[in-house]
Amino acid sequence: MILMSTQEYRDCKMPNLSFSAMHLVINDESPSEDMLSKIFTNARSVPFKHGKIDYSLDLSNIGDGLYWMYARYGKQHPYVDTVLNKDTESIEKNPKTEKQVELNHQFFVMYDAVAKDFYLSNTQKASAIEAFIGKSHNCIAILKSFLKTPEEFFNEVGVISKARLVSKTDLFNQTGNNFGIEPDPVNIFGFDAPSKWDLTAHYDNKKPTKEFINKITNIFNNRQNGSVEKLICQGYSDGGIEKIFNIDSFTHKLELTGCRQSNEVYDEDEVLPELASLIKEKRRNG
Repeated sequence: MILMSTQEYRDCKMPNLSFSAMHLVINDESPSEDMLSKIFTNARSVPFKHGKIDYSLDLSNIGDGLYWMYARYGKQHPYVDTVLNKDTESIEKNPKTEKQVELNHQFFVMYDAVAKDFYLSNTQKASAIEAFIGKSHNCIAILKSFLKTPEEFFNEVGVISKARLVSKTDLFNQTGNNFGIEPDPVNIFGFDAPSKWDLTAHYDNKKPTKEFINKITNIFNNRQNGSVEKLICQGYSDGGIEKIFNIDSFTHKLELTGCRQSNEVYDEDEVLPELASLIKEKRRNG
């Protein structure tokens, strides 16, 4: 049996790496495939400076509608010309010059173009990403949290473009018509109520009616009863900016369980495949 030292155990048993879903808007709408290909062009060590922080970005289109960004970053200052040698406990000359930046911080991004979810491991870096995309591609990029209540959503949208509901039949509702909007299950394909409904309604930018608002609010308020698996509404503000209300995106974070490498730095080659696998699994279950 091989026993780990206390330090090795601490290096391995770091907190899980968590990703939050955000909504990426470029020039008032979700990015097109062409724009995504330009942003996430296959390139490594792309330099970028935002404020006092220097970044080095690795970008790639990994296929299946998934786009990847790995960022390492650090600050040039403060800088001193001496360092403490931990082994000898003595002061020595700093081997790093003032012009060299130690990129000892990191964050990761994966964009799911299918679900329009922008997964970010550090939401405090949203402004840096907005600046990078905006300056690199001469556009206005905005990263925002998904609207968390129907009231917030309807206060910001002028028209509705799409609504989707995924609900399931359970012991308390065996008719399959959970909210009075599903088709009559008795007349569908000659079977009883299906185990799950996945309904998507496309609208030609319709102004939300009082009845529509009440339906969405009722579904949202009853989401804890277990029958609602997904509720998504898409629309546009009066200024033409796309807005998305998605109960799944703001309640569900993706967590990676792989341990950190030495010196508390994640290995990109471990993070990328695990995160991609979780997103694809989320697609299949959705």
